[in-house]
Amino acid sequence: MTNVPAYSPNAIAEFALTDMLYLLRQTGLVQRDLHQNHYQTATTHIGRELRHTKVGVIGTGRIGRTLIAILNGIGAKVLAFDPHPPSDPHLIFEPVTFQQLLHESDIVTLHIPGTPENTHLIDEAAIATMKPGALLINTGRRT
Repeated sequence: MTNVPAYSPNAIAEFALTDMLYLLRQTGLVQRDLHQNHYQTATTHIGRELRHTKVGVIGTGRIGRTLIAILNGIGAKVLAFDPHPPSDPHLIFEPVTFQQLLHESDIVTLHIPGTPENTHLIDEAAIATMKPGALLINTGRRT
């Protein structure tokens, strides 16, 4: 598998953002409770605000850069790992190592091509390195 340049970087970055908000705000749990007529329970789910999170972006190609720009507008702190980080003065992020990104991020989002080098990048050891309660977003077809 390789990257597909015809995909819209905006659409994929917005999809990753949608996943983040859905999970942070516990939308699925609230909807489940409402569908089951558990209205009181639906009010007990406490969400987190994206602007108070550290988002680790793995891959700063077109999609990763687009997502970083969106996250900058929301006010989230962005950590980024890429062997070739961008030098875009309009993007605000901290370039970090892969291990640091996993260890410090509240959300880890993958935006890397499906190459043999990236296959199984997120494995059991990587997940064990992540913060307790951290979210993993993968809008690609595999890692």
